[in-house]
Amino acid sequence: MQTAVSSYGATISFSPKWWSYVSSTRIMVASFCNVHLADEEIADKIAMTAQELLENAVKYSASQEENVALRFEINEEDNVVSLEVTNQATPESIATLRAQYAEVCEGDPLLAYLQKMQRIAMNPNAEGSQLGLARIRYETGSEITMKVDGNHVTMGVEFQMKRAAT
Repeated sequence: MQTAVSSYGATISFSPKWWSYVSSTRIMVASFCNVHLADEEIADKIAMTAQELLENAVKYSASQEENVALRFEINEEDNVVSLEVTNQATPESIATLRAQYAEVCEGDPLLAYLQKMQRIAMNPNAEGSQLGLARIRYETGSEITMKVDGNHVTMGVEFQMKRAAT
C-alpha cells in the first residue's frame, strides 16, 4: 500500500572555496520549489533566502575545507517550507553574526532594512554590507532563527505557504 508523502526536500553541501556555486544553488532551489509549489512568488523568496544565507555562511566560514550545508524541506501537511544553512565559524564570526542577528531581528523589518541601507550609503567603502539578514526579514516577511552549537552556526527561515482553496 502506497502512502502519501507529506514532506520532501533536499540537502546541498559544498566547500566555501567554491563561491561560484552559490548562484547555481539559488537557481536549483528556485527550480525545485517552482515544480513542487507551483507558486513562483514563494519560490523566488525561498531562493533569494537560500542565496543570502549561503553568502553569509561562506563569508563567515572558519574553514575553506569544511562544507557549508543547505537544507530545505517542504512540509505539505503543515504548509511550511523550512530552510537552514549550517557552517563552521570562528568565535569572532559568531560574535559578529549574533550582533547582526540581534540588530536585524528586533523591531520593524522595514526600519532595520532601511537603517542597513543608510549605513551602506554613508560608508560605501566599508567591508561587507551585512544587508542579507535584513533583506530576508523584510522581503519575505519571515522570522530568522539562529542556533550555535560549538563552532557551528545554523541560520534558518520558515515560510508559511498559502493553503489552496477547497
